[in-house]
Amino acid sequence: MENNKMLSWIFKGFSLLIIDVVTIKIVFSIWAILNISVFPMAICFIFLSLIILNIVIALSSRIIETYGMSLFITTLSSSVIYYLFSMVFTGIVYITITSKWYFIVMMLVTLFFFLLNVGYLNIRNNNKEKEYMTDIKLLMIHTNKSLEQNKDIIEENEYNNLKNSIERTFERINSSTPFGRISEINTIKKENEIIYNIEEVNSLLTDSSNVKDFNSIKKMFDNIYNMVYEREKLIIK
Repeated sequence: MENNKMLSWIFKGFSLLIIDVVTIKIVFSIWAILNISVFPMAICFIFLSLIILNIVIALSSRIIETYGMSLFITTLSSSVIYYLFSMVFTGIVYITITSKWYFIVMMLVTLFFFLLNVGYLNIRNNNKEKEYMTDIKLLMIHTNKSLEQNKDIIEENEYNNLKNSIERTFERINSSTPFGRISEINTIKKENEIIYNIEEVNSLLTDSSNVKDFNSIKKMFDNIYNMVYEREKLIIK
């Protein structure tokens, strides 16, 4: 596993080194003096696109882990297009364009690039949030239904305690920051852990066996409640 990570970093580093060296050689070639008024802005926009491309490729594993493959592909594709446009457009119009119009065009392209990625991230986060909250609502309905099905085989005191624990946990979830809204990796892991544990409790409640330790199930829900609290602390940090 460590060898694979090392090879991945070596490959990324070598690829980026080639891109960076080629870009620098082109930017600082003889053509730079043909329109010296545009040159400073050309350097800024080309190097901005190059830096963004370097960051996206270098942090690809982290981006995929945190935001998913689809967002990484979108970000990488738009970064490559932005970089290529900066290089090709500058090369084609460099001699003839004025600094004013070069700045206007590149600013519009840069603005479009950032708006595109921010917009896609917002759409993705909204969809993820809806998906998480829908799953939680379904789990809540299923849990309450499973509890009712066990009402005849559970003592009234145990039933009330378990019911209160379940209601308290879901109330805490509903009153906290919606699941899926925060993209920080530790928060995502905690949310997945919470959902997994609720599903585990559901599987115990729906078990066809009449021999069930309802006190243990209640303790599991109390633990889930504490996990929700831990998630909230992660968000505050």
